[in-house]
Amino acid sequence: MKSHFSPLLAVVLLALGLILVAFYSYTFLVLNPYPGFEYNYQNGEIFTPYWDIAPLQEGDILVQVGEIRLEQFIDDLGLSWFAGYESGEVVSLRILRNGQELELEWTMQEPGIEEMRDRHYQVWFPYIFWFFALLTAVALRPRDQRWLLLMLFNLLTAAWLASGLASGGRVGYSAIMMRILIWLSVPVYLHLHWIFPWPLRRWPNWALILGYGSAIVLACLQFFQLLPNSSYYLGFLVAVIGSILLVFAHLFDRRQRRNDIALLLFIIGLGLAPQIFVSLAALLGEFTRFTTGGLLGLVALPLAYFYTAVRRQLGWLEAPVNRAVGLLSFGVLLFSFSIPVIVLGEGFLGMTAAHVPFQVSLLSGIGLLSILFYPTYQRWFERRLLGIPWQAERLKDLYAEQITTRLDLPSLVDLLQTQIMPSLLVRQSALLQTDGGNTCVIYASGVEPEELPGACDEPALLAEAGRFRPATRIKVGDPYPWVRLALPLRLGDQLVGLWLFGKRDPDDYYATIEIETLQSLANQTSIALANITQSDRLHALYQADITRQEAQRQRLARILHDDVLHQLAILNMNASAGGDLAKFESAYQAAVSHIRTIMNNLRPAMLAYGLRAAIEQLADELPEVLNSSVAISIQLPESEQRYPPEVELQLYRIVQ
Repeated sequence: MKSHFSPLLAVVLLALGLILVAFYSYTFLVLNPYPGFEYNYQNGEIFTPYWDIAPLQEGDILVQVGEIRLEQFIDDLGLSWFAGYESGEVVSLRILRNGQELELEWTMQEPGIEEMRDRHYQVWFPYIFWFFALLTAVALRPRDQRWLLLMLFNLLTAAWLASGLASGGRVGYSAIMMRILIWLSVPVYLHLHWIFPWPLRRWPNWALILGYGSAIVLACLQFFQLLPNSSYYLGFLVAVIGSILLVFAHLFDRRQRRNDIALLLFIIGLGLAPQIFVSLAALLGEFTRFTTGGLLGLVALPLAYFYTAVRRQLGWLEAPVNRAVGLLSFGVLLFSFSIPVIVLGEGFLGMTAAHVPFQVSLLSGIGLLSILFYPTYQRWFERRLLGIPWQAERLKDLYAEQITTRLDLPSLVDLLQTQIMPSLLVRQSALLQTDGGNTCVIYASGVEPEELPGACDEPALLAEAGRFRPATRIKVGDPYPWVRLALPLRLGDQLVGLWLFGKRDPDDYYATIEIETLQSLANQTSIALANITQSDRLHALYQADITRQEAQRQRLARILHDDVLHQLAILNMNASAGGDLAKFESAYQAAVSHIRTIMNNLRPAMLAYGLRAAIEQLADELPEVLNSSVAISIQLPESEQRYPPEVELQLYRIVQ
């Protein structure tokens, strides 16, 4: 089959499906006769008389209506009982009661409220499948076999449901059409479940031709009524049971993608749950008011397929849709389990819905269950069925709390590798830091060194940053095929790193909501790396300052020891011996000069007259201090600008 189909095909199929559903809905509501009672179309037994009017009784068997006998009615699907009769007209009936055949006259009744209600409860259901066919045509991409088959699945189901509702009255050849559509549904159902949500194996072309060809032949035979009227049950069972078996086959085909199948089966089971509980309630009495609620659960059938197919294509809508589906499923479960509570209350406790205490207790119990169990249920739904092992907000809060205590690179790497990555079920990841065109690896987990990109490879990964890279879209020769997601680490407009993610349990998939959360973690990581880098630089400067101060102290100690103490010793000798006053004066001046030099180094006196004056003095004194003949000149613009004393001192020290 073709891999891509024209949108015009969807328009044609949707239009044909809507025409069939609308026609048979009109047939069911308007054209189908309202005799005033319901009867079994297989054996003629009357089981629901809407009008308590003699002579009909529940359990009577229709033998003949007008000129059409029961045997003719059963054999010929084109015949219709009561068709053409208006309300008030008299119909000749022959019935079988207690083994005795009776002939009587029956007056056609006006359709009653209960009879109309029962039909209106059912007529909306086919439109749900047609609506999901429309959603599939619009939302599902690409337009491949899965797109076509899922659309046909919904359209055929909608059409045979609508014709099946009208098939009891046999108007508009509805019974024949229902059987034809069911035969046509068999290969579509099986083919869909063979490739949905992923192909099991390649379906041989001869099998496709045989399957669809056989269905068309059987549908033609059904059209000419050359098949037994009940043979369509076999086709229906093959379609349903075969589909169920194929769904379970997917569980063992790709175990890493079991979440998709588990989600599909859960939603289908969820849709059947209300009807099951309604049926159980019906065994204990008349609980017809639950019938509509039971049918509402069946909406989950087309929803299950559509949601499973498009969940990973919803983009930013994925998170709210996931929450909505979780809330809807919780509501269905709550409704389902409320039915037996009501049954027990009414049947065993002698209470009815009219009892105010019973109503208050029931509503209070439902509200309490919602408050207590919904958060737990939502977490279970996201983790077990959607494959989201963590809660985004909780993980972001945890990371923000932990990252403040990780002030060095090893502790940050430990946090990422031992807590964050396991919480995400990520088995391959690497964090790269970019600084001035150089790229260094912060950590790499599950990746060999030769698989890591360099600085020249980053543009190719940045071009796809923030987008999930499925394995099916990675071509031969693409750089770093293990990377499923690349996220940039930025501070403002500056790129400071790249975070790469690869294999991840259970299916190597990164949903849109998860990518958004990961990008938030990447932003926090950018700040953490910047803080760690800045902290390392400040620490290096602090160590350099300590080293400089220690060198300055050693130099000062050496000057005091070698020069000042020596000069003081000379002064002491001259003073003790009463020597030459000129030598004493010379030694005294030399000692004073050295002490002033030391004081000037500690706090230059010229700083009191400005930074420029102090630097000029430093330039004049350096040749003498260094015993060098090199001339030192400065070029500073004339300015009267003064800065805070501590700023001028630091600038002076830098120049010094």
